[in-house]
Amino acid sequence: MNFLKKYWIGIVIAIVLIIAVILILKKRNAQNSLMNRETQTGYRQTFTVGRFDHKPGQEVAVTLVDRPTMGTIVEGDTILLENVGPYSGTFTVKQPWEDGAGKLGALFIDVPGSENMPDTTSEYSYMNLGKMHLI
Repeated sequence: MNFLKKYWIGIVIAIVLIIAVILILKKRNAQNSLMNRETQTGYRQTFTVGRFDHKPGQEVAVTLVDRPTMGTIVEGDTILLENVGPYSGTFTVKQPWEDGAGKLGALFIDVPGSENMPDTTSEYSYMNLGKMHLI
């Protein structure tokens, strides 16, 4: 009887381990699939847009939700802004701005026609909706 009990306990443990391994492999496969999709787009990195700051006739400052470390995006890099209304398009970074914590605080870009946009010191309409791709 003792042998039979140990036998069934061993079988149950083996089944639980097999299920755990299958779940881990499925999760890893899903993560790899997502990473492969992102690299197939041709973008070096993708970020979520935070807000835009500008005054007519001046450069537009783009902030990101998760601020990367300084040096991730540098002057002269090309970015693509998507799903951000009048700010959408491809731009060259004029100047990155460092916040007090050594992170990328904002990117300054020239948006054609920004001199005709209303004065919006802080535009939050596209926060967490827009994407910025580093090309």
